[in-house]
Amino acid sequence: MFNSRQVSIAYVWNFISNVVMQGIGVISTLILVRYLDSDDFGIVAIAMMVNGLFDMLANVGVRRYLILKENPSYEVYCNAWSTNILLRLFVSLIFIFASEGIANYFANDELTVVLWVMAVGQFFSAFKNIGLIRLEKEIDFSVHNKVLIYAKLTSFIATVSVAFIYQNYFALVVGILINIIFSVFFSYLICDFRPKFKFFYDKDLLSISGLYYLRGIIGYSRAQIDTFLIGSNFGKEVTGQFHVAKTFAMMPLGQFLNPAFEPIVSALVKVKNDKTLFSQKAMQALFMIYAIVLPSSFGLYAIRYEFTSVFLGEKWVPISDVLGLMSFLMVPFATMPVILVIFDVYNKTKHSIFLDLLGLFLIILLFLFLMPGSLLSFIEMRLVVGVLVLSVGALYTQYETKFSVLKFIFIIMFFLIPSFSMYLLVSYVYIEGGSDLIVLILKVFVGGASYFMFVTFLYLIDSISTKSTWLRQFTPQKVYDMSRKFKVEL
Repeated sequence: MFNSRQVSIAYVWNFISNVVMQGIGVISTLILVRYLDSDDFGIVAIAMMVNGLFDMLANVGVRRYLILKENPSYEVYCNAWSTNILLRLFVSLIFIFASEGIANYFANDELTVVLWVMAVGQFFSAFKNIGLIRLEKEIDFSVHNKVLIYAKLTSFIATVSVAFIYQNYFALVVGILINIIFSVFFSYLICDFRPKFKFFYDKDLLSISGLYYLRGIIGYSRAQIDTFLIGSNFGKEVTGQFHVAKTFAMMPLGQFLNPAFEPIVSALVKVKNDKTLFSQKAMQALFMIYAIVLPSSFGLYAIRYEFTSVFLGEKWVPISDVLGLMSFLMVPFATMPVILVIFDVYNKTKHSIFLDLLGLFLIILLFLFLMPGSLLSFIEMRLVVGVLVLSVGALYTQYETKFSVLKFIFIIMFFLIPSFSMYLLVSYVYIEGGSDLIVLILKVFVGGASYFMFVTFLYLIDSISTKSTWLRQFTPQKVYDMSRKFKVEL
């Protein structure tokens, strides 16, 4: 049963958690960019890329398996927890032994110690209370978010303190390790579930999770191939610039959309047997996603210079164009999770792997063919790949499932027109001799107000026709009912 109230509460909890965590992250980054150089961010970005790869190797898809499995027993949870510990122990040891060779590949001896620390963190993370997943199945994200917030606050204090004293990349490393340790600690302090070490052969866990495991590795490789190519060809300084630009370019995605993904997935799974209702809810999810992603992308691109100057400082202004252009990558990044859930529900997980392979192949192929000479040209190439994969993904999803490309295009156009119109208006905002802060504030106000008016105008047009069904299909019922209160009488 699709419980919209549970999803709303879960979204609120995730939203509050993400606001707090993103806020702490932004404040932390704004402090760190004053103390650290792009080289420091580059070292940690490369280390996090490698760490993420080993994290994927240690991840057998336990969380997704438990979310999809109906009524898993206590023993199933304990076995999944135990399997995770054993696998992470094995992967962490490989991580430690491979660290020196990885550091030599990137021609950076400082990476070795950083990778050792992250390998230790990998092992500690395996002990996180698996009872949090049980709560997620019940669409209860309050405990999980408390754990995240408390751990983030602790790591924030540690990171800023070390940065103030040493003023180098070690501050970021300490923050990551502290976050992992305290995430485990708070997961038991707040959640009353107590797993025991019970390991047995679970055919379903290994067979079903195998597909998610393979897709996870391929998907992560596609997502991190950017950092790998930049780190290998442009060095740690440009890698650091890329990391900082990506952090702020993806901020709307993390701030507003990531809180919704987990409750949306859990809720969609609950109606997976009713394919008509599932399709409707999936389209509504995409509708709400594009209501945020498209204006955020166009808006951030319009204020890229003022935003970089005011928040990051003058030394980071050269990456303003990169930051603005990267914001458009939020569109494919935000769409793919919904498409993957659609494939999972239709038991076509194998087919979804094709999309990640396609993206990975196109990035490598275009990079070798075009050989971009700067970070900006690399991001331009990356956008081309994103558009191609999104287009193929939509068509392929329609071919394999009941996904409607026509409805998908309607959703995009509904928000693309107001977003582009907003961008044109904001581009004309200028104050001769005005400070960047004043111009930024004015642009944000004009952009927000104009976008709201353009979207409201489209809803008013829809309200003219009592037979209109398009917006009713895509808009959550409460939002649609509210829009109909402004019905225009001719």
